[in-house]
Amino acid sequence: MSGTFANRLSLSDPQRAHAVLTPSAGGAYSVSVRAPRDTGLSAVDFCRRFATGGGRALAAGIDRLEAERLDGFLDEFGSAWPG
Repeated sequence: MSGTFANRLSLSDPQRAHAVLTPSAGGAYSVSVRAPRDTGLSAVDFCRRFATGGGRALAAGIDRLEAERLDGFLDEFGSAWPG
């Protein structure tokens, strides 16, 4: 469901990056990331910064983002795609 929602966000505003975080077991999150079109950093390259990240150039994700990594994720996401 979060991937579908992330896709809709991306289609509605393709020049922006989008991340949908869904709480999962043990206080962690699953994350769906959509990269903006015509950008230097792909969604998969961003998500591979995290242990369980992977995917494709425009649509990728992180299977398990530990709660203590959330602030770091948000900082990196904002730095990767400002605006």
